[in-house]
Amino acid sequence: MGNQREQGRGALSPDADPRPARGWACAIVTGVALVCLHVGLVWLSLEFQYEKPHSEMPIRAMVALELVASAVFLLAVWGIRSARGADRTLLTWMIGVGLLLRVIMMVSNPMLEDDYYRYMWDGAILANGVNPYQYAPAHAREGASGVPEQLLRLARQPESVISRVSFPEIRTIYPPVAQVAFSVAYALRPWSLLALRIVLLFFDCATLILVLVVLRSLRLPSALAIVYWWNPLVILQTISAAHPDVIALPFVLAAILLSLRDCPFQAAFMLALAVATKLWPVVLLPVVLFPLRKRPKTLLLSFGLFAAVTALFFLPVYLAGLDSSSGFVSYGRYWEMNDALYKVLAGIIKLITASVSLDGSYTPLIGRTLAILILAMWSGWLLKSTSDAPAQIWERSMLIVAATFLLSPTGFPWYYLWVAPFLAIRPSPSLLLLNCLLPLYYLADYFSARTRSEAFDNVVVWFEYAPFWMVAAWEWLRSRNSSQATII
Repeated sequence: MGNQREQGRGALSPDADPRPARGWACAIVTGVALVCLHVGLVWLSLEFQYEKPHSEMPIRAMVALELVASAVFLLAVWGIRSARGADRTLLTWMIGVGLLLRVIMMVSNPMLEDDYYRYMWDGAILANGVNPYQYAPAHAREGASGVPEQLLRLARQPESVISRVSFPEIRTIYPPVAQVAFSVAYALRPWSLLALRIVLLFFDCATLILVLVVLRSLRLPSALAIVYWWNPLVILQTISAAHPDVIALPFVLAAILLSLRDCPFQAAFMLALAVATKLWPVVLLPVVLFPLRKRPKTLLLSFGLFAAVTALFFLPVYLAGLDSSSGFVSYGRYWEMNDALYKVLAGIIKLITASVSLDGSYTPLIGRTLAILILAMWSGWLLKSTSDAPAQIWERSMLIVAATFLLSPTGFPWYYLWVAPFLAIRPSPSLLLLNCLLPLYYLADYFSARTRSEAFDNVVVWFEYAPFWMVAAWEWLRSRNSSQATII
């Protein structure tokens, strides 16, 4: 009895660890705040109508709400990390709030986004048995010769979205597995944004489950999944804007997990599915295959399987042709937006080409080639300098994917979903900060509506990226000093 009283006094004494209680309090306050902020976003989204000029939309209010939500999100992450663990009840709260945030955003109007019209159109084409890479939307809308009757019939439907598809003269860029997801949404309910959001939510939930599996395998607190599940950028881009980048995430995580569990063929197959959803996961092929470097036969077979499955999936793209009307060709050659590091590279290349009187039209090709070379060198250095420990492999993967985003000519916020699940496994302060500053991208529409695009390109972009680079430099210096102290 005396021992029990002593234990009871110890549990309530000033010396008891207060961190779990602080974590709970922070999770409750920030969770409620995020719910309120997302209700506010839904209410604000009513002002974002397709027919309404951007100059009349409350863009600054939208960006401000997203930035406040991001600040609250950072506070939630800090609270969970400071707790150094979490019980099942806290995990249930975290999952429930994240799901509620997604349900709330299901009824929002997409704000400053219209790409989902292309997804709906592509899904309708595939669901009607036509190769979505064969014809541009303009072909069906204008009744061009040779267009299948199914497409002409779809274009004539009153509820068809074809008149709202952006860049209608360009054939689709979205890879085959994404096209299957679009067609499933069409099968659930034709021309329905809600159906598309439900399909994306399925992959979103699958990503959460795999993040929890990874955290458990690394013996990390399961509540760290809050970094993905409460992330306002993930919720906005996946549910409200209905961007399909989330579809690739479960395949990517599964590929790395299978590689760590020495299932090379299954890992190669999963990575091929990821590449057939969005092209970027190909940068993780060295990570998936690197553990096989001492088993050349298995390495060769795994690479062959990956190449064969990828080629099979992209066969419809090849058959449709890769001319200037192909979205893959057009995007690869010309697209550039919201970039910082690539902007610097392109600027340097322009100065060099001008000094040697070289045709400036080669700048995009040279810039993209140089970015790929830098990414390859960065990946090679990471593979060589880090161990094969699982935690190191996950961090290595995150750094490669983050470099892919940073070196890309197009730094769209929805592309940052590529990094989001890795941040739950390795919450890097600099990458979390960049995550929270990316909503500034939407000010591009604000300035464009006022014919001041240069203000965004030359000023606002640096407010997005400069803080990230400063914090990243601080992280690097701290880790370097720490490693030197360990050696001494």
